[in-house]
Amino acid sequence: MQGRLSPQSPLGYQAFPWATWEKEFQIASQFSLEHIEWVLDAHDFYSNPLIAHPSSILECSRTFDVGVPSVCADFLMENPLCYDDPLGWAKVEKTMDGMVAIGAKVLVWPCVDGASLLNEAKLHELQRVLPRALELAQSRFIQIAIESDLPPRRLLNLVEIWNHPNLTINYDSGNSASLGYSFDDEIELYGRYISDLHVKDRTKNGGSVEIGKGAVDFQRLVRFLSSGSFDGIVTMQAFRDQDGIQVFSRQLFSLENKAFEMGIRG
Repeated sequence: MQGRLSPQSPLGYQAFPWATWEKEFQIASQFSLEHIEWVLDAHDFYSNPLIAHPSSILECSRTFDVGVPSVCADFLMENPLCYDDPLGWAKVEKTMDGMVAIGAKVLVWPCVDGASLLNEAKLHELQRVLPRALELAQSRFIQIAIESDLPPRRLLNLVEIWNHPNLTINYDSGNSASLGYSFDDEIELYGRYISDLHVKDRTKNGGSVEIGKGAVDFQRLVRFLSSGSFDGIVTMQAFRDQDGIQVFSRQLFSLENKAFEMGIRG
């Protein structure tokens, strides 16, 4: 996840890393990471390189052989899209056009925190805007992956009601564990709809912690990711702090060590 290879920004826990975004491509390459998931938040939206000059992203991507297959549209969490909101729709279209320019295929739509779908009004508004959003996405060959705190069956129902080829699910291991949802139940119910998966750890009913120190069952998660049944995007959205690269490195080693203990290679 963009920003996790840099010290935490004073702008927020998951803010676009204005000063270091180019350097993160080089660091990702050094760690043999295949991709970076782009962060697009509300702060100075139109100056974000994805909107202002996507060619600069392509240049970094090609130089270091690190792709950008997905974009996390955090501006939609900070300011949930409303049906009658021309400015909001303009931002959605600008985002998708930027994605086309860099070859990104998955738009992660965060419906958590201030945009939580546990709020019935927010859920109703999302259902109002989805038809138009999906039309825009389909015309650009983009998947919209909903990230939600809804219980597993309600999230499955939301996706199946629309039954749209461009509507998928973002699975966040930390968020689900924090909410007490069963990993096995989630994968059984809607695993086939997951196109983008965030790897992180959180405590039960609490915040992010370093991988292995929270409520996520990483043995089950690693086994699922290595089973061959999932071929979507896997992004480390792990805990971060002012150490930046050091805390990331520890967590990557923790994951690799877990896989090694389970006899999994590659």
